[in-house]
Amino acid sequence: MVPREDHRIGRVVDGRFRLVEVLGSGGMGVVYRAEHLLLQQEVALKLLHTHLHHHPRGMELKQRFLREARSLARLGRQHPHITPIIDCGVCDDGTLYMAMELLQGEPLCHVIARGPLPPARALDITAQVLRTLIHAHGKGIVHRDLKPDNIMLTRHEGRADFVKVLDFGIAKLLSEAEIPTSISAEEAARELAEGPAQPLTRAGIIFGTPEYLSPEQAQGLPVDQRTDLYAVGVLLWEMLTGRRPFVGTSPLEVVSLHLTAPPDPPSLHCPVPLPPALDQLVLRAMAKDPAERFATAEEFLRALDVVLDQLGRDGTTGLVRLPRLGRWWWRPQVPARRPGPWQAVSRWLGVRGAAAVAAGAMLGGLLALAALLAHLLHAGARPPPPTSPPVAAPAPKATPPPVAEPPPQVPLQDLLEGLERGRSCQERRSAALALMARGDVQALPALERARRRALGRRAPNACMRQELEEAIEQLRSGTRGAHLPP
Repeated sequence: MVPREDHRIGRVVDGRFRLVEVLGSGGMGVVYRAEHLLLQQEVALKLLHTHLHHHPRGMELKQRFLREARSLARLGRQHPHITPIIDCGVCDDGTLYMAMELLQGEPLCHVIARGPLPPARALDITAQVLRTLIHAHGKGIVHRDLKPDNIMLTRHEGRADFVKVLDFGIAKLLSEAEIPTSISAEEAARELAEGPAQPLTRAGIIFGTPEYLSPEQAQGLPVDQRTDLYAVGVLLWEMLTGRRPFVGTSPLEVVSLHLTAPPDPPSLHCPVPLPPALDQLVLRAMAKDPAERFATAEEFLRALDVVLDQLGRDGTTGLVRLPRLGRWWWRPQVPARRPGPWQAVSRWLGVRGAAAVAAGAMLGGLLALAALLAHLLHAGARPPPPTSPPVAAPAPKATPPPVAEPPPQVPLQDLLEGLERGRSCQERRSAALALMARGDVQALPALERARRRALGRRAPNACMRQELEEAIEQLRSGTRGAHLPP
């Protein structure tokens, strides 16, 4: 929800940020487009709502807002799919603020509003969200409010649909103590319907979006990383079908459906056929019992890769495989070109492949022979022309050889991830060779860590010891006299 007018527009926050316009508003605060006066760059500035200062639990609300900044700082700048925090502080009137990177892109909710996504594109977006959760869950952080509004599709290094996961504001640090308190579905829906007056993330207080709320989260039970995986399953169901799996006239009805109603397979509502493995993947992620879901985001991602392989074999889904890493990515399909002469001949004769080439060559030979016979008959009926001195034919112009298009360059982050987490030593070896060919000195720390894991006969990277040594030596020889990363 974006307010039409805001009296803060034009003001300077904390002497550093000038508010330009309102980007959006939520239960906890308002997000502005702001200008950093010292750095002269645009940022996204989130301010806590003013009316929450006088709330009976205002101190808890401020602590929750600071917890959001602490969660983002804990995630750090190590993952490309997480928006980094730039600064945070307190205004003169006591309002808390947090400055983040200003993203240029489109929310996933706007994309879904135009209709269902192609299965390959939906799985590609889901895979990026799962890789983000692997990083966040490894830091002990659960998002707890994954939904299309919190997923931004941007462009990164020439690649479209690059995912940015937003709003870790209700993230629960697993290291913090929490006393679980079970409540009924009616009480859960009542708290959700009360709006931003009860938006805390402690035990017994429900916070989240009803359409993406897991059953245990709706009842106030303890949550873990499987809660996020349930929301990812709902996201994938919605991307495939263009609608939500549970729709009701009130939050109470939606929460009750999440607690009791089994979801339909997405293939029943998808406009294109889906493989049974994809139905099983989505339904397992949306299981009511957390024990029946995927245990971790890594397990979910492995199962999703299997489905991507099945979709990529038919060649009609827009999937392309990255070189060396062997991963599937979605690429928008280009319109089909008009068939050439040989394709037209093959369609006319009803043959394909080598048979089409042979048929085309035979037809071309017959046409050439007919033209030669016609020329000879025409030349025999005319008197020979007067002889003239021979004229040297001009030398043919040399045609430059065709320039091969360079292969698409794999992002550095994907190569580093393949070196660190490749499923086999051969896959990690391919990533090391690609990093050596890339010549980026930022890869030196990762290559040195991999070399330490290659020591010993039974080391996991023993098969790539020589390649690691060559890659490190090449990168260091090319950067002598320059500052190397630690």
